[in-house]
Amino acid sequence: EKNRQFPGDISAKLRPLGLNYYVTCPGSPLDAERSAKSRLKQWALSTRCYPQDFEARLTRVRKKPRILFLTRLWDPEEPAVQQYPDLQAEWRQVNADRIEELTPRMFSFNNPFGACPTCTGLGSQLKVDPELIVPDMLTGKRAYLHRMQHTEICVTSTGLHGSTGWKLAEYVAAGRAIVTEPLRYTLPGGFEEGKNYKTYTSPAQCEEQLRQLLADPAAILAMAQHNADYYQMWLRPEQQVRQALRQLETGEL
Repeated sequence: EKNRQFPGDISAKLRPLGLNYYVTCPGSPLDAERSAKSRLKQWALSTRCYPQDFEARLTRVRKKPRILFLTRLWDPEEPAVQQYPDLQAEWRQVNADRIEELTPRMFSFNNPFGACPTCTGLGSQLKVDPELIVPDMLTGKRAYLHRMQHTEICVTSTGLHGSTGWKLAEYVAAGRAIVTEPLRYTLPGGFEEGKNYKTYTSPAQCEEQLRQLLADPAAILAMAQHNADYYQMWLRPEQQVRQALRQLETGEL
């Protein structure tokens, strides 16, 4: 919709690059531009990640599948933030039905409500939604990667201005089954609802989509495999560059 507002033939020239998430490579010139203090801090926090740190493959669904929900939400007044406590309450009951884990996390990021918690602390968010903030020991990069790679289904939400969050790309890289809010930005390579992900627009619908997946382990494995394949063809860094160059040469979407 936004692209169609460009004048002339600009819209016809635009192609979707694809999903985005943070990885680097040994000897990256971008890292060299950082100060020594910044590089030391990154090393100490174990935030430097390479593609293989995310890569995994789901080969079986356990009798008690895990559901992971760690997300950023941007404005405490937006409807989604107001709804998620209801979702959390719903899943307290679901947990009694032997679903092992659903961990909501909500905090602000670079907005007037508070500062980025990974940089300067949780700030005033603690005063508003303290029960929705999980401990740092669960959200440090290495702990998060381990938890994600030992989870069958990952839930995510859209980011600022409806952007496609980095976590969606991370879940694809890890080859997980995914439940997400509807995507508002185009992706290349046939990344499709029903095949690569299921969508929700309310806590009740999120719960329903999760129940459907949990009732069908084969569907979880199939979706996970589709995402692992998509990663290898369209998301792994060298493949994303290769596909972008191919689109430039052929004009294909």
